[in-house]
Amino acid sequence: MNALGTQMNADAADYVVRRAAEAELGAAFALIPEAAAAGASPQAVFVACRADAPDMLGAAAFSTLPDDTRCTGVRSDIFVLPSARRRGVGSALLGALTQEAARWDVPHLHGWRAYEAGDEAQFLERN
Repeated sequence: MNALGTQMNADAADYVVRRAAEAELGAAFALIPEAAAAGASPQAVFVACRADAPDMLGAAAFSTLPDDTRCTGVRSDIFVLPSARRRGVGSALLGALTQEAARWDVPHLHGWRAYEAGDEAQFLERN
């Protein structure tokens, strides 16, 4: 299946990435507050949850407002709980965002923060 509603394998624990349900939006925006402040549409918010429980492992969203008048694209954000990192959850969330952005004819997704080369470890350690 594709990233929208896909069941994935994260080591021994399965997870599902799907569009956030209305009741999950508050929890999702708590993980990615920049997206809430920037006008992310509920249709552009995705969550990763355990397949066998409602536990949220991560969230991702993109703003439906242009990032900047000088460049194309919109801002996006992804957050995965530390306990679920390094298992493909972030990649699956990014895949869902990418597919949804294509449906909206969004040419590029931009992050809320700029990271310099070599800052990857700091990004992965974000809590």
